[in-house]
Amino acid sequence: MSEFKDIRWLHISDLHIGSPKNKWLDATLQDKFVEKISNIGRLDFILVTGDVIHKGQSNNHNYYTSAHNLFKKLSDICEHIVFAIGNHDYIRDNSRFNLLRDWQKEEDKHKKEEEYLEKLASSFNGYVSFCKAVTCPENPISARSYVYDKYKDLNIVVLNTSIFQANPFVMRIGQSSLMMKIMLRLTIFKKFGCANLIYQSIRCSTSLFLLL
Repeated sequence: MSEFKDIRWLHISDLHIGSPKNKWLDATLQDKFVEKISNIGRLDFILVTGDVIHKGQSNNHNYYTSAHNLFKKLSDICEHIVFAIGNHDYIRDNSRFNLLRDWQKEEDKHKKEEEYLEKLASSFNGYVSFCKAVTCPENPISARSYVYDKYKDLNIVVLNTSIFQANPFVMRIGQSSLMMKIMLRLTIFKKFGCANLIYQSIRCSTSLFLLL
């Protein structure tokens, strides 16, 4: 097992490509961003903690193409891009909202949890396909929680805590503690040994814990 002298990574989150409040559709801005990243030196991996395309509009050709071009350029800089799923990465449609309403009405939510998880996770399949398209088909990303095990002696555990997310109306009906609102976590473990480093991204704040 190799020893790590240092680990260098880039954290990208909440690009919301397609939102009227930002300019990430602009190719010039993207090129400047990629140029800056290419000049910062070695990157072991890039962590992308969700909300790439605004409101899950991956079926919008312009938004999808813009996001695809950006991450294709980043994949030329860094081999390992690890994607988490955010609450803007699911397809917004009535079938998903109806499922969530049905789940809210279940008397024993825990008993039905797995059944609804499987159905709701399918809303993220478009995002999963996007992530594989901009990296490689072997990228282990899943619509559920998964382990990224492609980087040397580190395992990166990625949790999808947005499976039970929905629009504000559904959220007001009632929540399960399983939803954990919009929290995303990435936990990095040293393979075959005790935890080496924990990186945690909780939306607007980030924390880094080094376990020596």
